Amino acid sequence: METLASREMADEQERLSGGNVRGSIVRAHLQWVAAYGNQRDWQQLWWGLEDDIDRAFSGAIDDAGWYPFRWLILLDRAIFRQFGNGVDEHALFEDLGRFSARMHLGPPAIGWPASAHHEFFERSVLLHREYQDFGQVAYRSTGETAGEMIHSQYPCFSRVYCASAVGYYEQSLMRHGAIKVSVTEETCQCLGWDSCRFALRWR
Repeated sequence: METLASREMADEQERLSGGNVRGSIVRAHLQWVAAYGNQRDWQQLWWGLEDDIDRAFSGAIDDAGWYPFRWLILLDRAIFRQFGNGVDEHALFEDLGRFSARMHLGPPAIGWPASAHHEFFERSVLLHREYQDFGQVAYRSTGETAGEMIHSQYPCFSRVYCASAVGYYEQSLMRHGAIKVSVTEETCQCLGWDSCRFALRWR
């Protein structure tokens, strides 16, 4: 079976128009900047961003509001330009996802049985439309300590967002007591597949 790793990255595409994300996602990414940067970093973050994004994101963020998916991706790229410092870009985007999970999921849980992780991701599917107004998400268990999150029918997509999702799912498992966590994106809409399929494994 052809996998993400075997597909030429030259085939990578993205579509940034066609959907919106909740302000709480945007705010989590901006709080990453506040946590790891300083005032000068914050000011320089906006250089080169379009005026409408600058105005929207430099003020108060409405957690319940909707913001264009495109704006989030451009913000994340601006964060990488400001904070990358030689780090692999996907590694930084994954860390944005981890930070977002910590912001959204609250205090760590301890002692979850393996079945509870499956239940958590099944509930996450039901909350999908609370955080983005596009696409479909499904979860399926592939073993006692393994499962898959499947994103499909996305009108807009980006490898930036996929990397953030890897970090979010990884931190979601760790936040609930899983160890030896592995999250890999096996197929991706940005590279021509019908869905982005994230394989989750843990102990």
